[in-house]
Amino acid sequence: TLTVRGGHTVSFSEETNYPFEDKIRFRYKSTTPVEMPFHLRIPAWCKEAGITINGKPEQRAKGNQVIVINRKWQPGDVLELQLPMEISTSRWAENSVAIERGPILYALKIAEEWKAHKNNDFPQTYYEVLPKSPWNYGILEESIKRKHFNLFTTGTVNAMPWNLENAPVRITLKGKRIEQWKEYNNSAGKLPVSNGTHNSAKEELITLIPYGCTTLRISEFPITN
Repeated sequence: TLTVRGGHTVSFSEETNYPFEDKIRFRYKSTTPVEMPFHLRIPAWCKEAGITINGKPEQRAKGNQVIVINRKWQPGDVLELQLPMEISTSRWAENSVAIERGPILYALKIAEEWKAHKNNDFPQTYYEVLPKSPWNYGILEESIKRKHFNLFTTGTVNAMPWNLENAPVRITLKGKRIEQWKEYNNSAGKLPVSNGTHNSAKEELITLIPYGCTTLRISEFPITN
């Protein structure tokens, strides 16, 4: 709610499950029609956004810019911004691959064991988090080349979505455990070189969830064939 030129007080509500869904709705809730500009930022990761007003196409806009909608806003007007989210990949250390969708980086879903500890240096309880499921996976080269990704959404978003249990989006794809990628000094050891000579196990379907939902994080994966 704010006061605009002419002394008019206007009010918009924003309704969305972003960044898990790609639509953001802005509803004009004031009782008086007001002519004013409305600015929308289109993020750089979005190739092309779609904008509708009251269900009718308004315009399309490339990413990495701010666009301005000038109009006389009527009570009940709804502007909807759609930011299509594609699954994409990027390359990192040792030619590893990361999986992203829209603004979110994805990480391996690892079962967690939380252990409480105290010692002389930390008299208050602190927690150590250990993996309860395998973490040393590489992603199949074919899955990357052919974009064999499966996307699943829960449809609803929990009020506390940033944890393993409530992750509202997940991506599954084929991977293999890489046997020589082992734990070192209580952490993941050195990342194997992609497409190197790996002692790999059988193919498995692995699950990735938003990085922010994880505590133990593997988000750069070796590529294996």
